[in-house]
Amino acid sequence: MTAAQTISPADLERMLEDEAELAVIDVREEWDFARGHLLFAACAPLSRLELRVPQLVPRRTTRIVVCDQDTRLARDAAHILLDHGYDNVHVLAGGSTSWSQIGHRTFKGIYVPSKAFGELVEHACHTPSIGPEELERLIARNGDVVILDSRPFNEFQRMSIPGAANCPGGELVYRIEAAVKSLSTTIVVNCAGRTRSILGAQSLITAGIENPVYALRNGTMGWQLAGYDVARGAGNIVGVPDEAARHRAQERARHVAQCANVKTIGMRDLNAMRADPSRTTYLFDVRTIEEYQQGHLPGARFAPGGQLVQATDSYAGTLRARCVVYDSDGVRAPMTASWLAQLATLEVYLLEGTSGQDLTETGGEVVPCLIDLKDIRVRTMCAEALRNALARGDVELLDLANSNEFAEAHIPGAWFVLRRHLASHVANAQSREIVLTSPDGVLATIAALDLVTSFAGRVRTLDGGTAAWLAAGYSTVGGFERARDEPIDVWHTPSSIFGRGKPEMQEYIDWETGLREQVIREPGARFAVVPRNNE
Repeated sequence: MTAAQTISPADLERMLEDEAELAVIDVREEWDFARGHLLFAACAPLSRLELRVPQLVPRRTTRIVVCDQDTRLARDAAHILLDHGYDNVHVLAGGSTSWSQIGHRTFKGIYVPSKAFGELVEHACHTPSIGPEELERLIARNGDVVILDSRPFNEFQRMSIPGAANCPGGELVYRIEAAVKSLSTTIVVNCAGRTRSILGAQSLITAGIENPVYALRNGTMGWQLAGYDVARGAGNIVGVPDEAARHRAQERARHVAQCANVKTIGMRDLNAMRADPSRTTYLFDVRTIEEYQQGHLPGARFAPGGQLVQATDSYAGTLRARCVVYDSDGVRAPMTASWLAQLATLEVYLLEGTSGQDLTETGGEVVPCLIDLKDIRVRTMCAEALRNALARGDVELLDLANSNEFAEAHIPGAWFVLRRHLASHVANAQSREIVLTSPDGVLATIAALDLVTSFAGRVRTLDGGTAAWLAAGYSTVGGFERARDEPIDVWHTPSSIFGRGKPEMQEYIDWETGLREQVIREPGARFAVVPRNNE
């Protein structure tokens, strides 16, 4: 193909209902995406397209539909994809606006399929919940209760229920016996809102944990709405189980996976799948980041189980693709696979029979890029030289980190900018030399290519990005005072850095609870929740 084909909303409707692989990619910034998008669209902003699409859609012959609100950004994105070897690219005529015009919904927020799935699970399984007032009374009278926060540790540290311990959702069945020693102990699972609370509690119940188990109704947001304080900077983490507890957890997880009809494969099957050019095969390691870095299967992506279920569309952008998950304990992968199989956007497999000898790749995940960075020739500046130049006032430092990352920590003197506005910011800097940075320097290097023609000789990148600055021992600062652009690159929940207050929390909870009825009739919706009677 030399140009992207334009398709109608009716064409896309048929694609969503057929059996072939399909990736629907919305190329707006995440904030704009979250104001209204197609149910099964994955967000890959044009400003980060070179880094997002190879992860979301790794197979270059995948059928892709690119969209935005109309078509302005989508056409630019389609040209980039075609230029980099994707050969089955389509643009949705009229974007999400035309989709709405033929009677389909567009959805606010992010991770909508997974969020809706949580609501469907609660409805089908009658997952028990406890309100914040009842939990507070239980705590006040020194009741026998353990509160398990099912979010990643960084979210837990930002705010948590006082006295809670951190145990991410994919780890709950694996670690539960290290957290709870008595069958009479009440277990309460929470997250920021609802989804991970529901799925975490239901994981324990489905796995056969005999204790009373509840999801904290509406999570930490519900807790705050009830007028209770949250803790900041908590560090209590549930430990790993002993050998006997691990074997019991394996039996529980194996039974759960069987009930969800999860298919199991071995290494030979996996190798055959990955060698098949006609299908997409995602391979996810669902253990902790420390375990992943110590050794993982070559080419496997790091995707902790709770987050993979909570935000599936941010990991796998191709509907109906093969998805293989594995661990090293026989608990976390079966539990993750059981939920993914019921979410039913992917063809899910559980990899069994791996050994330490198979986990030959070490270190962090290598993020693929559409552009071969070895071919990019841009002028760079080392951290020490940048520090001296900033002290003299010789350079203007523009940071392409996302707004959350920038607000958490950035180089003193840096300005937050969006890539789409980069050329105008450089032009406004008049004759000053520009230095670009990003967390690892990759996006800054790619963005420098945008400026080569118009601003040759004036632009450099920080060699190694902000990570190199930190490695040199230099400090960073937080805050968002130095921003040249609004933070529309990230959707900010009420509990995020840019969260505002209780009205927004209630709005968020209302949004989550309303999703169940909204999604079930949308094209491509194939949720397959296994009903359970928890009573």
